[in-house]
Amino acid sequence: MYNTSSLRIAPSKEYTAFSDERFNEMNSCVFPCYPTAFVIARDVTLRFTSATSVSDSFAQSVEEHSSKGGGFFIFGGSSSSSSSSSHSNSTATSTSNSVTVRFTTPQILGYYLEATAADKSAIISDEAQSNSDFISIFDFIKDFQKMLDDYNSTYHKQTLSL
Repeated sequence: MYNTSSLRIAPSKEYTAFSDERFNEMNSCVFPCYPTAFVIARDVTLRFTSATSVSDSFAQSVEEHSSKGGGFFIFGGSSSSSSSSSHSNSTATSTSNSVTVRFTTPQILGYYLEATAADKSAIISDEAQSNSDFISIFDFIKDFQKMLDDYNSTYHKQTLSL
């Protein structure tokens, strides 16, 4: 196979373990890995506590942000509304030294990735195009069209003459 892009699809060699070299090569690829599984949690509660009292402005800001469906850290909140009521999927409460935020919707905490196989394709060049095994997409289409025309003229003469 020939690669027509200047970038590789995946790393060019097989790796058995994760290393800085592999990570750097994966960062320069178009499609180095894909997700295979997710870690999901529901009804997540975050509690921020302080040795001193939490300022009213911070607590109010968190509660206001939560009521509008805002997210915190890696957790996301969304809100939906209808003509008769409004509903938020996150809530916040505060005390004198803590703020608690609860997310009722499922949250993606992380995901597992599968590394793609090594990209062993050759970068297309003038040298590759002079190779007898090389066929361009344009040549492939012309040859395929000729094959279809030959087939139709041999086996479907009556259909073509209508």
